Amino acid sequence: LLLVGESDLSGTVPSEIGHLTNIYRIGFYTSLMTGTIPSEICRLSSVDDLSFSVNRLSGTIPSEIGILTTLKRFQLNSNKFYGNIPTELGQLNILEELHLGDNTFHGPIPSQIGLMNKLSYLDAHKSLLTGSIPSELAKPPNIIFFTVAQNSFSGKIPSQIGLLSLSVLDLSFNIFSGSIPVEIFQIKNVSIFCKSSGLNDPICGSNQNYVTQDILYFIVVISSFT
Repeated sequence: LLLVGESDLSGTVPSEIGHLTNIYRIGFYTSLMTGTIPSEICRLSSVDDLSFSVNRLSGTIPSEIGILTTLKRFQLNSNKFYGNIPTELGQLNILEELHLGDNTFHGPIPSQIGLMNKLSYLDAHKSLLTGSIPSELAKPPNIIFFTVAQNSFSGKIPSQIGLLSLSVLDLSFNIFSGSIPVEIFQIKNVSIFCKSSGLNDPICGSNQNYVTQDILYFIVVISSFT
């Protein structure tokens, strides 16, 4: 166990981190760390919780991350990472939480994330992502939290998302086209909040705000349709 957080700790993540082969949890969070994640991270053969959230780290996510098949939680949110999200993330088949939000990635979100059968939490908001949302992201059966808000996703929302047992779905502030899939409204105990400029949808109509009468167990935020 190595936790260093909520401090003024600065500097880079040392490559020697790869020597900590018996540590199961490593956290450098809410600090002033800079630089990149060293590729030696792939040597952490026992780690199941890895957090670098809320720092000033940059560079790309090492593709070697796919070797860490013991990972259950991976947090990179609120940094300055850029480049493509590596497809090798799909090899983390017991990962439960993936926090990528508030970075400066580019390109699409990999469809391989849909291979994570244990995934329950996916956050990729505010990360400059583009392209369409792959229908494969609706495959993890346990996912309950899904947000890709504040990106530049386009195209249609996959209807398969309506098959998930979600608690939170946030697709707001993207540039989707078409209508909201009716399957989303078939999820049990669903409450819908539609917010958009110029939304013209057969379900929400021209209303700027629409909330069902069901209990507020579930929130969907969708905006900026074209």
